[in-house]
Amino acid sequence: MNNKKYEKQDTTLKNKKLAYKISKTLKRFWIKIQFWKPTKYQDLLGFRENNTRLYDIAFIHSSMSQRDKKGKLLNNERLEFLGDAVLETVMSEMVYKHYPNQKEGFLSSARALLVRRKTTNELGEKMGLRNYVIMRKGNNNFNNITGNLFEALVGAVYLDKGYDVAADFIMRSYKQHIKMEKLLRKEQNYKSMLLEWCQKERKEFYYELVEETRIEDNKIRFQSRVIVDGRPMGFGVANSKRESEQAAAKQALQTLKD
Repeated sequence: MNNKKYEKQDTTLKNKKLAYKISKTLKRFWIKIQFWKPTKYQDLLGFRENNTRLYDIAFIHSSMSQRDKKGKLLNNERLEFLGDAVLETVMSEMVYKHYPNQKEGFLSSARALLVRRKTTNELGEKMGLRNYVIMRKGNNNFNNITGNLFEALVGAVYLDKGYDVAADFIMRSYKQHIKMEKLLRKEQNYKSMLLEWCQKERKEFYYELVEETRIEDNKIRFQSRVIVDGRPMGFGVANSKRESEQAAAKQALQTLKD
């Protein structure tokens, strides 16, 4: 009788161990399945994101702002601010290493071309970022926001994965979609040209921000002027301070040639 009792207990114990092993194996198998299952933004990013919500916010346009449980306003503008700074740092490092014999003026001009709105808009369009954006229907500036989306996406990558991954993401995106060498050879940088002229002619010059005007889509239009040898020589208006200074430098060069 006791033997049967012990046999029954032994069988029960074996069954429990077997059930535990099966459960553990199934759990490992489920984890592997989850790991190999693509995350929401993996195809876009080229890696598995950790905090998907960050990337969701990166694509929320201000026209469709949301609020979290604490009432905090959520849209991509803060991530865009952060991404802009990360992008400029990465491009500064890139041109510094890529052009070891060039002076500061050239490096600044090269970086400005790579991070300007025209370039990031083109990049965002080629990456298909408009397919992800959440924005109010009928917004007339739809074609002008892809650069902002890219910067917000960079900000999300930086917070989620850190600087090194963000830098790698930026460089991969540019190499895949932007012909950087061709861009730097093709585009004239009027600020650099004006700098060279003033150095040659021993003239002092500087830029002034004349006015900032808020326009539709909650963006800002900048008006700048350049002062050469104490006189205003050129004015420029654009959607970024850098580009408005470029326009002012271009007009100044034309004036100085006349």
